Amino acid sequence: KILMGNTMNINNDDINSYIVSLNGDYNANFEYLTNNLLNKKIRQKLINYIDEHHNTEKDFKLDLSNNDLQSLIGKYNFSKLKNIFSKFNKIKLRKVTGNNSFIGFHTDHAIKTLKIPLNSHNEYNGGDLIYLTKNKIHIPKQNLNSITIHQNNIVHGVTRLTSGIRYSLFLL
Repeated sequence: KILMGNTMNINNDDINSYIVSLNGDYNANFEYLTNNLLNKKIRQKLINYIDEHHNTEKDFKLDLSNNDLQSLIGKYNFSKLKNIFSKFNKIKLRKVTGNNSFIGFHTDHAIKTLKIPLNSHNEYNGGDLIYLTKNKIHIPKQNLNSITIHQNNIVHGVTRLTSGIRYSLFLL
């Protein structure tokens, strides 16, 4: 219900029991940072890069090496990114095309995840990141200068993407 945009009949007990059923920690938290780490030109370069490698998948993930990312965003920005999120061993660009799909609530296998939106939320409908914590539903705004970071103990999902394309950069 939550991922389809219906939160009217959801109570705190429902949220908390759902967290426990997914082996999450209802005291988990996430970080929401605003930082103009990647300017418009760099974000567009990353979008162009994934578009060049995109196949027909509606949810396409492209693995990058440290060297690939550094060459795309520059040494200075790569260094700034490492200062924010120092320990990562996977880098992924993700392109999701609006087809009414959603990502069900889950906890991650990666110990820690950083997400940076690459395009404006005005370019797609839906695709909202949702976190569940004790008695609360959090929907952090995915603004162009935002960064979300979470551990693998927080339950989260993404609402139905009904139209447009959502681009993101992930460090895991």
